[in-house]
Amino acid sequence: MSFWGIELLPGKKYEQTCDDNLNVTAAVLATTASHGGRNSVQAEVDGNVFTIANLKIDSKEQKSLDLFFEQGESVTFFITGQDPIHLSGYYQPQEMPFDMDDEEGMDEEELQRQLALGMNDESFDDSEEEEAPKPVEKKNQKQQQQPAKGTPNAKNGNNQKQKAAETSPAAAPQGKRKGEANTPNAKKGKSTPESPSATPSSAPGTPTADKSLSKQMPNGLRITDVTIGSGEPVKNGAFVRVKYVGRLENGKKFDSCEKASGFRFRLGVGEVIKGWDHGVKGMRVGGKRTLVIPAALGYGSRGAPPDIPPNATLHFDVECVGAN
Repeated sequence: MSFWGIELLPGKKYEQTCDDNLNVTAAVLATTASHGGRNSVQAEVDGNVFTIANLKIDSKEQKSLDLFFEQGESVTFFITGQDPIHLSGYYQPQEMPFDMDDEEGMDEEELQRQLALGMNDESFDDSEEEEAPKPVEKKNQKQQQQPAKGTPNAKNGNNQKQKAAETSPAAAPQGKRKGEANTPNAKKGKSTPESPSATPSSAPGTPTADKSLSKQMPNGLRITDVTIGSGEPVKNGAFVRVKYVGRLENGKKFDSCEKASGFRFRLGVGEVIKGWDHGVKGMRVGGKRTLVIPAALGYGSRGAPPDIPPNATLHFDVECVGAN
Protein backbone atom coordinates (compact mmCIF):
# COMPACT_ATOMS: atom_id res chain seq x y z
CA MET A 1 0.00 0.00 0.00
CA SER A 2 1.09 3.62 -0.47
CA PHE A 3 0.26 6.94 1.22
CA TRP A 4 -2.37 9.31 -0.15
CA GLY A 5 -3.08 12.88 0.97
CA ILE A 6 -4.65 16.13 -0.20
CA GLU A 7 -5.06 19.69 1.15
CA LEU A 8 -8.54 21.17 0.73
CA LEU A 9 -8.66 24.97 0.43
CA PRO A 10 -11.77 27.13 0.82
CA GLY A 11 -13.69 27.74 -2.40
CA LYS A 12 -11.98 24.98 -4.41
CA LYS A 13 -13.08 21.51 -5.49
CA TYR A 14 -10.74 18.55 -5.96
CA GLU A 15 -11.79 15.71 -8.24
CA GLN A 16 -10.04 12.41 -7.63
CA THR A 17 -10.14 9.35 -9.95
CA CYS A 18 -8.73 6.43 -8.02
CA ASP A 19 -5.79 4.65 -9.63
CA ASP A 20 -6.19 1.87 -7.05
CA ASN A 21 -8.58 1.11 -4.21
CA LEU A 22 -8.46 4.19 -1.95
CA ASN A 23 -9.00 4.26 1.82
CA VAL A 24 -9.50 7.73 3.36
CA THR A 25 -8.71 7.50 7.08
CA ALA A 26 -8.46 11.01 8.55
CA ALA A 27 -9.54 14.65 8.23
CA VAL A 28 -7.41 17.19 10.14
CA LEU A 29 -7.45 21.00 10.39
CA ALA A 30 -4.28 22.47 8.92
CA THR A 31 -1.83 24.09 11.33
CA THR A 32 -2.49 27.40 9.56
CA ALA A 33 -6.20 27.35 10.53
CA SER A 34 -7.15 30.57 12.35
CA HIS A 35 -10.76 31.59 11.67
CA GLY A 36 -12.40 29.57 14.42
CA GLY A 37 -15.70 28.77 12.71
CA ARG A 38 -17.04 25.38 11.77
CA ASN A 39 -15.51 23.73 8.71
CA SER A 40 -17.28 20.88 6.93
CA VAL A 41 -15.65 18.36 4.59
CA GLN A 42 -17.93 17.35 1.71
CA ALA A 43 -17.64 14.44 -0.73
CA GLU A 44 -19.58 14.33 -4.01
CA VAL A 45 -20.09 10.85 -5.52
CA ASP A 46 -22.35 10.18 -8.54
CA GLY A 47 -23.96 13.61 -8.16
CA ASN A 48 -24.75 13.11 -4.46
CA VAL A 49 -23.09 15.29 -1.80
CA PHE A 50 -22.24 13.90 1.65
CA THR A 51 -20.76 15.57 4.75
CA ILE A 52 -17.98 13.37 6.06
CA ALA A 53 -16.50 15.56 8.83
CA ASN A 54 -17.18 18.76 10.83
CA LEU A 55 -14.08 20.37 12.35
CA LYS A 56 -13.52 23.44 14.54
CA ILE A 57 -10.47 25.02 16.19
CA ASP A 58 -10.11 24.27 19.94
CA SER A 59 -13.12 21.96 19.75
CA LYS A 60 -12.65 19.14 17.28
CA GLU A 61 -9.58 19.57 15.11
CA GLN A 62 -9.41 16.08 13.62
CA LYS A 63 -11.65 13.14 12.83
CA SER A 64 -10.92 9.50 12.03
CA LEU A 65 -12.58 8.24 8.86
CA ASP A 66 -13.13 4.88 7.23
CA LEU A 67 -14.06 5.65 3.62
CA PHE A 68 -13.39 3.25 0.76
CA PHE A 69 -13.41 4.09 -2.97
CA GLU A 70 -12.89 1.42 -5.63
CA GLN A 71 -10.29 1.60 -8.36
CA GLY A 72 -11.59 3.72 -11.25
CA GLU A 73 -14.25 5.44 -9.08
CA SER A 74 -14.42 9.26 -9.15
CA VAL A 75 -15.04 11.43 -6.09
CA THR A 76 -14.91 15.22 -5.59
CA PHE A 77 -13.82 16.68 -2.23
CA PHE A 78 -14.43 20.26 -1.06
CA ILE A 79 -15.01 22.20 2.17
CA THR A 80 -17.39 24.80 3.52
CA GLY A 81 -15.68 27.15 5.95
CA GLN A 82 -12.60 29.36 6.04
CA ASP A 83 -9.81 27.03 7.18
CA PRO A 84 -7.81 24.53 5.10
CA ILE A 85 -8.22 20.84 5.92
CA HIS A 86 -5.94 17.89 5.20
CA LEU A 87 -7.38 14.52 4.12
CA SER A 88 -5.12 11.49 4.33
CA GLY A 89 -5.26 7.75 3.73
CA TYR A 90 -3.64 5.10 1.58
CA TYR A 91 -3.94 3.24 -1.69
CA GLN A 92 -4.66 -0.44 -1.30
CA PRO A 93 -3.81 -2.55 -4.37
CA GLN A 94 -6.74 -4.58 -5.59
CA GLU A 95 -6.79 -8.04 -4.06
CA MET A 96 -5.13 -10.59 -6.30
CA PRO A 97 -7.33 -13.46 -7.40
CA PHE A 98 -4.56 -15.77 -6.20
CA ASP A 99 -1.26 -15.77 -4.37
CA MET A 100 1.97 -15.59 -6.33
CA ASP A 101 4.36 -18.39 -5.38
CA ASP A 102 7.99 -17.41 -5.77
CA GLU A 103 10.47 -20.04 -6.91
CA GLU A 104 12.68 -19.17 -3.94
CA GLY A 105 9.91 -20.28 -1.54
CA MET A 106 9.34 -23.67 -3.20
CA ASP A 107 10.70 -26.90 -1.83
CA GLU A 108 13.29 -28.64 -3.99
CA GLU A 109 10.88 -31.29 -5.26
CA GLU A 110 8.32 -28.69 -6.39
CA LEU A 111 10.99 -26.53 -8.06
CA GLN A 112 12.39 -29.48 -10.01
CA ARG A 113 8.92 -30.45 -11.19
CA GLN A 114 8.17 -26.93 -12.41
CA LEU A 115 11.52 -26.57 -14.12
CA ALA A 116 10.82 -29.81 -15.95
CA LEU A 117 7.56 -28.30 -17.19
CA GLY A 118 9.38 -25.24 -18.47
CA MET A 119 7.89 -22.91 -15.84
CA ASN A 120 11.07 -20.88 -15.30
CA ASP A 121 11.21 -17.73 -17.40
CA GLU A 122 14.49 -18.62 -19.17
CA SER A 123 13.05 -21.81 -20.68
CA PHE A 124 9.80 -20.17 -21.74
CA ASP A 125 9.85 -19.10 -25.37
CA ASP A 126 8.26 -15.65 -25.49
CA SER A 127 8.29 -15.64 -29.27
CA GLU A 128 5.93 -18.59 -29.24
CA GLU A 129 3.41 -16.62 -27.21
CA GLU A 130 3.51 -13.63 -29.51
CA GLU A 131 2.47 -15.63 -32.57
CA ALA A 132 -1.23 -15.99 -33.18
CA PRO A 133 -2.35 -19.65 -33.28
CA LYS A 134 -2.72 -20.97 -36.82
CA PRO A 135 -5.87 -22.91 -37.72
CA VAL A 136 -5.56 -26.24 -39.48
CA GLU A 137 -7.43 -26.42 -42.76
CA LYS A 138 -8.49 -30.05 -42.77
CA LYS A 139 -10.03 -29.96 -46.24
CA ASN A 140 -6.86 -28.61 -47.84
CA GLN A 141 -4.81 -31.33 -46.15
CA LYS A 142 -7.13 -33.94 -47.61
CA GLN A 143 -6.74 -32.49 -51.12
CA GLN A 144 -2.96 -32.45 -50.80
CA GLN A 145 -2.82 -36.04 -49.59
CA GLN A 146 -5.05 -37.56 -52.32
CA PRO A 147 -2.36 -37.80 -55.04
CA ALA A 148 0.01 -39.50 -52.59
CA LYS A 149 -2.33 -42.48 -52.24
CA GLY A 150 -1.63 -43.55 -55.84
CA THR A 151 2.12 -43.00 -55.79
CA PRO A 152 3.22 -46.58 -55.01
CA ASN A 153 0.90 -48.00 -57.74
CA ALA A 154 2.22 -47.38 -61.28
CA LYS A 155 -1.19 -48.19 -62.79
CA ASN A 156 -2.69 -45.13 -61.15
CA GLY A 157 -0.08 -42.77 -62.54
CA ASN A 158 -2.33 -41.28 -65.26
CA ASN A 159 -5.19 -40.73 -62.81
CA GLN A 160 -2.81 -39.06 -60.37
CA LYS A 161 -1.64 -36.57 -63.00
CA GLN A 162 -5.22 -35.97 -64.10
CA LYS A 163 -6.34 -35.25 -60.49
CA ALA A 164 -3.51 -32.80 -60.02
CA ALA A 165 -4.45 -30.98 -63.20
CA GLU A 166 -8.13 -30.83 -62.25
CA THR A 167 -7.54 -29.43 -58.77
CA SER A 168 -4.91 -26.91 -59.87
CA PRO A 169 -6.21 -23.35 -60.41
CA ALA A 170 -4.12 -23.16 -63.64
CA ALA A 171 -5.93 -26.12 -65.17
CA ALA A 172 -9.38 -24.55 -65.02
CA PRO A 173 -9.37 -22.62 -68.35
CA GLN A 174 -8.07 -25.54 -70.46
CA GLY A 175 -11.41 -27.22 -71.10
CA LYS A 176 -12.63 -30.71 -70.36
CA ARG A 177 -10.24 -33.57 -71.08
CA LYS A 178 -11.20 -36.85 -72.66
CA GLY A 179 -12.27 -39.44 -70.10
CA GLU A 180 -12.43 -36.88 -67.33
CA ALA A 181 -15.94 -37.85 -66.33
CA ASN A 182 -14.64 -41.22 -65.09
CA THR A 183 -12.20 -39.78 -62.56
CA PRO A 184 -13.02 -39.95 -58.81
CA ASN A 185 -13.16 -36.18 -58.56
CA ALA A 186 -15.63 -35.86 -61.39
CA LYS A 187 -17.95 -38.43 -59.80
CA LYS A 188 -18.02 -36.35 -56.61
CA GLY A 189 -18.51 -33.10 -58.49
CA LYS A 190 -15.18 -31.60 -57.38
CA SER A 191 -13.11 -29.00 -59.23
CA THR A 192 -14.22 -29.51 -62.84
CA PRO A 193 -13.63 -26.75 -65.42
CA GLU A 194 -17.29 -25.81 -65.02
CA SER A 195 -16.75 -25.06 -61.29
CA PRO A 196 -13.39 -23.28 -61.04
CA SER A 197 -14.40 -21.65 -57.74
CA ALA A 198 -13.69 -24.89 -55.83
CA THR A 199 -10.06 -23.96 -55.16
CA PRO A 200 -8.25 -24.17 -51.78
CA SER A 201 -8.75 -20.44 -51.20
CA SER A 202 -12.53 -20.80 -51.23
CA ALA A 203 -12.85 -24.27 -49.70
CA PRO A 204 -15.75 -24.48 -47.26
CA GLY A 205 -14.91 -24.85 -43.60
CA THR A 206 -12.00 -22.40 -43.64
CA PRO A 207 -11.89 -20.80 -40.11
CA THR A 208 -12.93 -17.17 -39.84
CA ALA A 209 -11.84 -14.53 -37.32
CA ASP A 210 -14.81 -15.43 -35.09
CA LYS A 211 -13.76 -19.04 -34.56
CA SER A 212 -11.60 -20.06 -31.59
CA LEU A 213 -7.86 -20.43 -32.14
CA SER A 214 -6.10 -22.68 -29.63
CA LYS A 215 -2.49 -23.55 -28.85
CA GLN A 216 -0.74 -25.72 -26.27
CA MET A 217 2.43 -24.31 -24.70
CA PRO A 218 5.45 -26.48 -23.77
CA ASN A 219 4.90 -25.81 -20.06
CA GLY A 220 1.34 -27.21 -20.14
CA LEU A 221 -0.55 -23.91 -20.49
CA ARG A 222 -3.36 -24.01 -23.07
CA ILE A 223 -4.48 -20.70 -24.64
CA THR A 224 -7.63 -20.34 -26.73
CA ASP A 225 -8.35 -17.01 -28.45
CA VAL A 226 -12.11 -16.59 -28.68
CA THR A 227 -11.97 -12.96 -29.89
CA ILE A 228 -8.74 -11.31 -31.09
CA GLY A 229 -9.53 -7.68 -30.17
CA SER A 230 -7.83 -4.61 -31.64
CA GLY A 231 -4.74 -2.46 -31.13
CA GLU A 232 -1.25 -3.54 -30.13
CA PRO A 233 -0.65 -6.80 -28.20
CA VAL A 234 0.08 -6.19 -24.52
CA LYS A 235 3.68 -6.76 -23.46
CA ASN A 236 5.53 -7.32 -20.20
CA GLY A 237 5.56 -4.19 -18.05
CA ALA A 238 2.20 -2.88 -19.29
CA PHE A 239 -0.68 -2.21 -16.91
CA VAL A 240 -3.57 -4.41 -18.01
CA ARG A 241 -7.23 -4.36 -16.95
CA VAL A 242 -9.20 -7.57 -17.39
CA LYS A 243 -12.55 -9.06 -16.51
CA TYR A 244 -12.37 -12.73 -15.64
CA VAL A 245 -14.14 -15.79 -14.25
CA GLY A 246 -12.10 -18.59 -12.66
CA ARG A 247 -13.39 -22.16 -12.40
CA LEU A 248 -12.11 -25.55 -11.34
CA GLU A 249 -12.24 -28.55 -13.65
CA ASN A 250 -15.59 -29.57 -12.14
CA GLY A 251 -17.03 -26.20 -13.22
CA LYS A 252 -17.15 -24.68 -9.73
CA LYS A 253 -16.48 -20.92 -9.79
CA PHE A 254 -13.87 -19.88 -7.22
CA ASP A 255 -13.22 -16.25 -8.22
CA SER A 256 -14.33 -13.54 -10.65
CA CYS A 257 -14.13 -9.85 -11.49
CA GLU A 258 -16.91 -8.77 -13.84
CA LYS A 259 -17.17 -5.03 -13.18
CA ALA A 260 -16.65 -2.69 -16.16
CA SER A 261 -13.30 -1.30 -14.98
CA GLY A 262 -11.88 -4.81 -14.59
CA PHE A 263 -9.01 -6.08 -12.44
CA ARG A 264 -5.77 -4.11 -12.91
CA PHE A 265 -2.27 -5.55 -12.68
CA ARG A 266 1.17 -5.11 -14.19
CA LEU A 267 2.02 -7.84 -16.67
CA GLY A 268 5.13 -9.97 -16.41
CA VAL A 269 6.48 -8.73 -13.06
CA GLY A 270 5.09 -11.43 -10.76
CA GLU A 271 2.00 -9.64 -9.45
CA VAL A 272 -0.11 -12.64 -10.52
CA ILE A 273 0.51 -16.36 -11.05
CA LYS A 274 2.72 -17.34 -13.96
CA GLY A 275 -0.21 -18.85 -15.82
CA TRP A 276 -1.64 -15.32 -16.09
CA ASP A 277 1.67 -13.60 -16.86
CA HIS A 278 2.19 -16.01 -19.77
CA GLY A 279 -1.47 -16.38 -20.78
CA VAL A 280 -2.53 -12.72 -20.87
CA LYS A 281 0.59 -11.60 -22.73
CA GLY A 282 -0.19 -10.85 -26.38
CA MET A 283 -3.89 -10.05 -25.82
CA ARG A 284 -5.42 -6.95 -27.40
CA VAL A 285 -8.06 -4.63 -25.99
CA GLY A 286 -11.46 -6.20 -26.58
CA GLY A 287 -9.90 -9.65 -26.93
CA LYS A 288 -11.20 -12.70 -25.09
CA ARG A 289 -9.22 -15.78 -24.13
CA THR A 290 -9.75 -19.03 -22.31
CA LEU A 291 -6.75 -20.15 -20.24
CA VAL A 292 -6.32 -23.69 -18.92
CA ILE A 293 -3.54 -23.40 -16.34
CA PRO A 294 -1.79 -26.46 -14.87
CA ALA A 295 -1.11 -26.55 -11.15
CA ALA A 296 2.58 -25.82 -11.71
CA LEU A 297 1.69 -22.39 -13.12
CA GLY A 298 -1.04 -21.76 -10.52
CA TYR A 299 -1.23 -22.78 -6.87
CA GLY A 300 0.98 -25.86 -7.06
CA SER A 301 0.80 -28.75 -4.63
CA ARG A 302 -0.39 -26.55 -1.76
CA GLY A 303 -3.55 -25.20 -3.40
CA ALA A 304 -5.43 -22.24 -1.88
CA PRO A 305 -7.79 -23.63 0.76
CA PRO A 306 -10.69 -23.71 1.09
CA ASP A 307 -11.65 -22.85 -2.48
CA ILE A 308 -8.83 -24.40 -4.50
CA PRO A 309 -7.56 -27.92 -3.75
CA PRO A 310 -3.92 -29.03 -4.17
CA ASN A 311 -2.67 -29.72 -7.70
CA ALA A 312 -5.74 -28.06 -9.23
CA THR A 313 -5.98 -27.23 -12.93
CA LEU A 314 -7.56 -23.78 -13.31
CA HIS A 315 -9.86 -22.59 -16.10
CA PHE A 316 -10.14 -18.82 -16.69
CA ASP A 317 -12.30 -16.88 -19.14
CA VAL A 318 -10.44 -13.56 -19.56
CA GLU A 319 -11.44 -10.37 -21.41
CA CYS A 320 -8.96 -7.52 -21.85
CA VAL A 321 -10.81 -4.23 -21.23
CA GLY A 322 -7.84 -1.86 -21.13
CA ALA A 323 -4.06 -1.55 -21.31
CA ASN A 324 -1.48 1.20 -21.00
